[in-house]
Amino acid sequence: MPARSAVILVCGLLVPACGAAENAQTPTPQAEPEKLVEQLGSEEYYERQDAYARLRDLGLAAGPALRAHRDDPDLEVQTRARLLLDSPYLDEAQVAFYEFLRTEIGPVMGAKSFGPGARKQGAFEGKPFDPAPAKDENGEEIAMDPTLEWLARNQEADGHWDSVKFGAQCEADLEQTSIALLCFLSVGHTEKIGRYKENVRRAIAWLSGRMNEEGVFLDAKSAVVPGHAQAMATVVLCEAACMGRVQTTRAAAGRAAGQMIVGQSERRRKLDGWGKTPRSSRPDLFTTAWFVLALKSAHVGNLLDTEFIQLSSEGANRFLDQIDDPKAHAFRHAAGAALSPQATVLGVLARFMAGCRDDEATRFAYLRPVCGFMARAMMPGENQEGLMLIPATLAAFPCTEVWMAFDQEKARTLQPGRVKAGPGAGSWAPCGVWSGMGRVGSTECCYYPLTVYWRGYRSISR
Repeated sequence: MPARSAVILVCGLLVPACGAAENAQTPTPQAEPEKLVEQLGSEEYYERQDAYARLRDLGLAAGPALRAHRDDPDLEVQTRARLLLDSPYLDEAQVAFYEFLRTEIGPVMGAKSFGPGARKQGAFEGKPFDPAPAKDENGEEIAMDPTLEWLARNQEADGHWDSVKFGAQCEADLEQTSIALLCFLSVGHTEKIGRYKENVRRAIAWLSGRMNEEGVFLDAKSAVVPGHAQAMATVVLCEAACMGRVQTTRAAAGRAAGQMIVGQSERRRKLDGWGKTPRSSRPDLFTTAWFVLALKSAHVGNLLDTEFIQLSSEGANRFLDQIDDPKAHAFRHAAGAALSPQATVLGVLARFMAGCRDDEATRFAYLRPVCGFMARAMMPGENQEGLMLIPATLAAFPCTEVWMAFDQEKARTLQPGRVKAGPGAGSWAPCGVWSGMGRVGSTECCYYPLTVYWRGYRSISR
C-alpha cells in the first residue's frame, strides 16, 4: 500500500533551526501515547481536551495504548478512549480507504487530504445578508430554509459555487455545484417551480456548459474530470431532467448518461464497474457507487434504453461480487483491499440501486454496524463523515429499522452544528475527516441527508 498520509496518521512537530548552538532550543519530546491516555482522566478540562486531540492526531500510533484502556475503571478515560477507537483515524481499514481516495482517486469534493489537519483557517463564511424575515406580497412572513438561503446567497453569478473561496483545498466547482443543486432538487425546487427556481436554472446551465458534445464533463482547464465527478454531475442532471421536464436539460442529461455507458470498464470481455478514467482497468467501489446512482436516475427518467441499463447493471453487480464478503457482511473498496464501514455503505447502496433486491434481514446484517459507526462519527466537531453521509442515508432507506434510528441520530447530531447567526448562518463549518472540502461541501453534505426522504426526494429513491 502507498505511504500513508501524514495528515491522517501522525501529527509531526517541526522545529526550525535557531541561531547559534548556545541559543538553540531543545525540542520538547512528544508525549508517549500511554501518558496521553492517562491525561484523558485529568482533573483539568483543558488537559483532557488537549490529550484527546493529540491522541486523535497520532492516529494508528495511539491505537495500542487506547485499546489497553477500553475498559478503564476511570469512566472519563474509558469513554474518551472508546470514542477515539471508533474514529476513522485509528482504524487501519478506514485509514486505508481514505488513503486510497487520496492516492488513487485524487482530490474528492475539493479535499486532497483527509483528517483533522485538512481544514483551512479563516475561510470565507459567506456574503452579508439582511436578517429581517422575508414577506410575501400581502406582508405575511415567509418561512425560510436557512441553508438554502445561504446556498442561494453565495451562488456565483454564472450559476456555480466557488469551492476554493469557501476553504476547499483545491478547485472542485463541478462536484460542489452538483451536490448543491441536488440539495435544491431534494426539497422540490426545479427549473419551473419553487422560490429558488432561478438558482436551479443557473446551476443547470453552468453544469451543462461544462460538458462537451459527447457528454464528458470538463474542469476549469478543459481537462476531463475524474470518474466520480463525472458520475456526480450525471446524477444531478438526470434528477433535474426527471423533475423539471425541460427539454434542453433532458438532452444534456441524455448525453451524460450515454457517456456513462461508454465509460464502463470491462473484465474478460464482460462489463464490470467504473474507475477514475473511462474503461479503467482498475474499477473501484467509490466511483462505481456514484455511477450506479446515475444509472438508476437515468432509468427512472427514461433517459437510456432499458437494454443498456440492464447490461450495465449486470456489469456493476459482477464487480460488486468481487469485493463483497457475505460471511463478514462487509465490502472492500477495491479487489484485495481491507473491509471497511465506508466501503460497506457504498456496496450496499450500489447493490440496491443496481437492482439486487436482498431481503431486509440481509441488508440489516450489513447496515446495522456501519450505520451505527456513521452515527457515532457525526459528533459535532469530531469525525464527521462528510460526503459519506449521503450514501449512508440512501443505503439505509431499504431497511426501515436502520433508517429510522440513523435518521433520528442525524437530526440530533447535525442540526446543532448549523450556524445560527452572521454571514455563515444556515451553513456548517468544515470539520472532521472531510474538512478539506471547505464550507460549501460541508454544508451540502450535512443538509442533504437531513432532507432526502421526508422533504420530497424524487427519482433515486423510487
